[in-house]
Amino acid sequence: MALQFQDLPIPLVAGQNAGSDAALISPPEFLKVTNGEFADRGNIRVVDGLSGLAITTMTGETAPDDTNPTLRRLMTHKDELLLETYKGIFRQQVGGSFALAMSSSNQKRVNARAMRMGVSSIADAQGTSAPDWDRSSRPVAGTLGVDAAQIGDYTCLVWAEVFGTGGTSRTQVSWQIRHTTSDTLVGRGRIRDGVGSVLEPRVVAFGGQFRIFAISGGDIGYLFIDPASTQNVNEALTKYTALGTYQFMDVALGPTDFCISATTTAPAVQSFVFTQAAPTVLVGAPAVAVAGASTPVANFYIAGGGGGVGG
Repeated sequence: MALQFQDLPIPLVAGQNAGSDAALISPPEFLKVTNGEFADRGNIRVVDGLSGLAITTMTGETAPDDTNPTLRRLMTHKDELLLETYKGIFRQQVGGSFALAMSSSNQKRVNARAMRMGVSSIADAQGTSAPDWDRSSRPVAGTLGVDAAQIGDYTCLVWAEVFGTGGTSRTQVSWQIRHTTSDTLVGRGRIRDGVGSVLEPRVVAFGGQFRIFAISGGDIGYLFIDPASTQNVNEALTKYTALGTYQFMDVALGPTDFCISATTTAPAVQSFVFTQAAPTVLVGAPAVAVAGASTPVANFYIAGGGGGVGG
């Protein structure tokens, strides 16, 4: 006999309430947002974890902001923490803030600038935020001359490097001043010549200032910087000479004077003696002729050695 289908009634006396829990507030209001931020209703975005980082900026620079957040990231290189932004790569200093290492206008980021002794850094803070080098030019920082001096809690580093675009590259001198203990960058800049190159940088310290000397367009010049006033510093040397024949130079300090010695195309070695009390007033200028082509010259002070400065 075939079975017949039959409906069986099942009484439902309980079920699940799909409504909101009475403990919750009514949408669209909310009590807490995790890992998000908002400026107005209906516009919640993920928190930018880099926006609160301290940035050390110099004259002519602007700190990274929340523009183009997708182009901002933290990176590590050896023992360093780097911040990459659409404005360039910033290097974390010992004090915690970030200083510009390479601006975005510098296209060859693999060629970093100004290695510092004792630090496994790919780049120290660059001279300025301007597009100092790109394309086929390599900065070769330090190989064309480097020097350093210290005043109290401040250290000044100077170096020569190539800058320019295409086939017009020349050399400039970049400088930076850091706090000796905290390593904080307090100032940086560059020295350029409008028609030639700047080479052979030397820096000494006396009278509470860093005294930078270099050969600019074949002539010897100077730039004096107070470590307490490192912004808007002149980008050109004041010239001691106007011959355009100097090639290599060095500087030596005596107790109260200093001497600049330089080779010329004569060929000869020319010296210039100044007192520290009047560093722009020439005291003497002895010269010695040499038989062959001029080469790099070294200058040093010898206590009791005649006039007090030896070359």
